[in-house]
Amino acid sequence: MEQQSVIEGVLNLFSETGTEGGDWAFQDALYIKKDVPRGYCKKCGKWLKKQEGAIQVGRVTLITEEVAEEINRTGKIPERHDCADDVHEEDIGDSWSYEGLHILKNGDILTIFNKQDPQKIVWEGLIQLRQHELFTEATSNGMWIHADQEGVERSVWEKFFLEGYPAKLVPKHTSMSK
Repeated sequence: MEQQSVIEGVLNLFSETGTEGGDWAFQDALYIKKDVPRGYCKKCGKWLKKQEGAIQVGRVTLITEEVAEEINRTGKIPERHDCADDVHEEDIGDSWSYEGLHILKNGDILTIFNKQDPQKIVWEGLIQLRQHELFTEATSNGMWIHADQEGVERSVWEKFFLEGYPAKLVPKHTSMSK
């Protein structure tokens, strides 16, 4: 008997250079490493690891709401200075592998759980995406998106992904024998 594979993980809006917007995505928990040193100081952003090559990272700036507002207001990334006495604290966080990335496709089955009570289902159903032309639709925070889920208000749907809700995915084209 064939059983479809069920993958546990977390939702996100996947976007990178060249995608020209974001896709509703799912990250397989098996491909998330926890508590990984990220290589930069979490207080001042200075890159702490040895580098080779012509291109060197000097400082990392996380784009928070406050930083985005400053960029919109001034057109520049806010300047940050090194920590006093060069006492840095390396940022620690999760590391996600592309191997665990699943861009949601029509026909996938998705179950989304409450963040505070992961036993409680907040949405469950078949993925039915209505595609948009490039640069025509955006989330409430201004991020371009490629599609909307049929039958779900965008504000509700985007919250699940932008806030990283836990979920289970049954990809349409993946099954395994049992």
